[in-house]
Amino acid sequence: MSSRLQRVLLTGGAGFIGSHISEALIRSGVQLWILDNLNQFYSPAWKKANLEDIRRVGAYEFSQVDICDNVALRESFERARPDVVIHLATLAGVRPSIERPLRYEQLNVAGTLNLLEMCRQLRVRKFLFGSSSSVYCSNV
Repeated sequence: MSSRLQRVLLTGGAGFIGSHISEALIRSGVQLWILDNLNQFYSPAWKKANLEDIRRVGAYEFSQVDICDNVALRESFERARPDVVIHLATLAGVRPSIERPLRYEQLNVAGTLNLLEMCRQLRVRKFLFGSSSSVYCSNV
């Protein structure tokens, strides 16, 4: 049995929930790679402050990557070689998802598919997905 540390790639790790999960993962002793595109929905300055807070807990690698960018995503996966992917990167907000449905579909659906495909190609066997409230719809 290998004594190698488990390698975890966390998307959306600079957000509120992601930053707390990042801290817990570091405390548990995993090697952590955080991917986040630092989009404008929540303040990028706030997300950068979250990343600084995580750094005070321990070491991690960070890449500013949009999960819709397959080239950058593949580079990150190849560097991280994760055992586990935890996927929290979504566009949040129900009202904005109605105003910009194609962008939400692109990131929340196609971006998730990109991650799943990357896991398939690189044989990552564990994938944990935390969805967005934006998947809900009205019964129109």
